[in-house]
Amino acid sequence: MHLRILLVGISLVMFAGAYGFAENSIAMADFPKIMPPDVKMVYYTESGLTGSWRRVEIFEKKIAVEIKEARARQTKSWEANITREKAISIYRMFADNKFNKINNKKQREVVNDAGLETLSVRAGKVDKSVSFSENSPLSGKNTQSFKTIAKSIQDLVGKYEPERKGN
Repeated sequence: MHLRILLVGISLVMFAGAYGFAENSIAMADFPKIMPPDVKMVYYTESGLTGSWRRVEIFEKKIAVEIKEARARQTKSWEANITREKAISIYRMFADNKFNKINNKKQREVVNDAGLETLSVRAGKVDKSVSFSENSPLSGKNTQSFKTIAKSIQDLVGKYEPERKGN
C-alpha cells in the first residue's frame, strides 16, 4: 500500500515537473531567426488615473495605432502600411534585447496612480508580455532592454503618424 502511494506521488511530481518545464520552455523559447509572417508586436502605454492610453500594434507589413486621450469619449486610430524590413527591425530589437528572458522584479509597494508601459510579442513559439511601471519594476539591465525596444517602436510611430507626416 505504501509503495503504491509512493509511486503515485512520484508520478504526480514527475508529471507536474514535466508540464511546468514544457510551459517554461515555450515562454523562454528563442525567437525564430526569420521573422514569421504572423508576427504581432505590441507597445501599450497608459498614464494612470487620467484614463488616457495608446496601443501600437506592428504586424509584418502594417502598423496600427489606437489612442484614448484623457476625458475623451472616443478613441482615435490610424494605420499605415510599412515595409517588411521596418517590421523586421523592430522584431530584431525584441530578439537582440532578449525580450523573451526579461522578468519583473518583486513589487515592493502599490502606487495607485502609476502609469504603465507594456511590450508584447508573438512570434513562433515566443508569446511574451512584460509590463514596466512603479508597480511592475524591472532590474537595471532589463529596464534598459525594455526602454530600447519601446524607443524603437516610438521612433517607427513617429515616422508614420499622420500629424507628423502632414496628412
